[in-house]
Amino acid sequence: LPLKGRASHDSTQRDEVLHVNFDIDRGSSRHLEFLFVCFRQGFRVWQVAEGAEEESHASQDFLPLREVVSVSRGYTRLVKVIPSVPLPASSLLAGRQPALAVVSGDDAGDMRELKVLSVREEQVLHCLGFHGDILLVDCSRQHVVVQLKEQILVHEIANLGLVRVFNTFACPTSAGLLALGPRWVAYAADEAARKGAGGRVASCNSYGSAYLDVGVGVAGTMASGAKQLGELGLRTLNSYLGSSPPAASSPPSPRLEHAGTVLVRDLQADEEL
Repeated sequence: LPLKGRASHDSTQRDEVLHVNFDIDRGSSRHLEFLFVCFRQGFRVWQVAEGAEEESHASQDFLPLREVVSVSRGYTRLVKVIPSVPLPASSLLAGRQPALAVVSGDDAGDMRELKVLSVREEQVLHCLGFHGDILLVDCSRQHVVVQLKEQILVHEIANLGLVRVFNTFACPTSAGLLALGPRWVAYAADEAARKGAGGRVASCNSYGSAYLDVGVGVAGTMASGAKQLGELGLRTLNSYLGSSPPAASSPPSPRLEHAGTVLVRDLQADEEL
């Protein structure tokens, strides 16, 4: 990949790659495309050449990537483009777009801060701190959405103010479970759907361990499958377990009551669909 400056070509300055992804600035009329590479120490951003530019430099020596940002410190989990939508002059990002949402920290266990960086100015404009590790960040033309282990926090793009907080089922992976559209968001919920219900803050009820959360999810799947067994299947199962003492009955765990539930919310109307 092409790098900025001669010093960047030093072969001793190598680092482990943690994440690679392409992203498009869908708020810009030019739909600029970027390549992000995240390292244990920093990250780099390349802008992908536009079609007209690529055609005008058609040759074997032309590289369709141009490095625009290079940061050499901070364990970096992910980088996302914040859409360059029209903003009022008083907005934090006005005149400083395109901007990036960067999740980085001192090490892998320090992923609680989201930095907003201007590509044009190559400096951090704002920082958002959270009470837990950030698993996923996604952006629409109106919102910057951050997912924690058991919460989704929705911020407006104009001034990055918090506008919605949703409680979720404990995420069993560090990659996050969230689908964001132009207007709607879908996620694994720990509550039944209530049409028209708005965003709220719910208490944290994590088991505190990704392994326990996964185990609870698997147990819920097994229990659900057992309910669907026919009488013959239950009798067959009982013949194998007949000599065993009966298991003590226990009330269903509140953690499993809504396992497998996916809610779709309208972020503009602030209600469940």
